[in-house]
Amino acid sequence: MRVLIIVLALLFTACSGVEKGHYVIEGKSYNEGSYYYLFRADKMVDSALVTNGQYRFEGIVEEQLPIRNISSTSLRDPFVPARFTQVILEDSGIIKVCEDDNSPTGKLKVTGTKANNTLYNFSIEATGYHEAMRSCADREKRAEYMSKYIELVKQTVYDNLDNFAGVFMFTLSSTRFTEQEREDILKRVSPKMQKTEAIKQLSRKEQTLKSMRQLKNTKIEEAEIKENIKK
Repeated sequence: MRVLIIVLALLFTACSGVEKGHYVIEGKSYNEGSYYYLFRADKMVDSALVTNGQYRFEGIVEEQLPIRNISSTSLRDPFVPARFTQVILEDSGIIKVCEDDNSPTGKLKVTGTKANNTLYNFSIEATGYHEAMRSCADREKRAEYMSKYIELVKQTVYDNLDNFAGVFMFTLSSTRFTEQEREDILKRVSPKMQKTEAIKQLSRKEQTLKSMRQLKNTKIEEAEIKENIKK
């Protein structure tokens, strides 16, 4: 049995190119001599120099919701604006980062794993809706764009309850879901994602809100009974 576990672990590493519990980011940039940085919130945690058009980050996936910001700056031309985006650190494959001049977001393109592919594709579609709303003067049309954006958010969450992209987006947009939708999502989240602190906190919050609503309804019922007795 032990031998089988070892063999499976080796096969996982060979297939994904990443050691279990570790992340690898391979980036490409045409700004030779520039640096790329990884941030946790506003704190820099790592940096990499672009050499021969490439740079690399690697480390241990430490947190249960491993979201980082990746940002660039150019030493050759300080007037070149920094590019940035969010990246999900995970061990399911090598994370690929490149500069995408065709992207309407003006950000870095992050792909290579399901969660990062999802997050990048969502940012492209979401930017389209935001730009449409910003440039549209018709109130009904803006409402239509907003409705489509919310639909995109919800569908992306439902389609990714087995990875950090879904958890991350649900954490940021939980108020856009109805009470019933939130309860349904929390039940359908994969066992692995159930263990994340983000989902645990949302579950506790929902339970607290549910208890408060039940208490409020009980007080309303008691008040109605007292009022009926008086009559």
